[in-house]
Amino acid sequence: MKVLVNLNGNICSQEQALISVFDHGFLFGDSVYEVVRTYEKRPFKLDEHVQRMESSAKRIHLSLNIDLEEWKTRIQNTLSHFDGDEAYIRLIVTRGVGEITLDPSVCPYPNHIIIVKPLES
Repeated sequence: MKVLVNLNGNICSQEQALISVFDHGFLFGDSVYEVVRTYEKRPFKLDEHVQRMESSAKRIHLSLNIDLEEWKTRIQNTLSHFDGDEAYIRLIVTRGVGEITLDPSVCPYPNHIIIVKPLES
């Protein structure tokens, strides 16, 4: 079963999902994430997971730039292309691409990543 990636709203394979080496998530670990699983092909407590991710992002002054409804839409869209049963879903927001500096204001566009893969038993 294949792994699907939704990178900034575009669904692709894991081989096609590319992030710049100048992304501050890569350079400095400047990112937040949440992991969700499905039950009966529905994400479990999705609202709570996204709200926790939003709270974590606020603590590091990282603007998500998309709201709960947009996350849900992107997750459902990605799951609609998933051909497995139950899924492991990883939500990631990185600071985005910018100069190599500790100033987060050089990264105005965060990257939104959703990884969907088969849930291991």
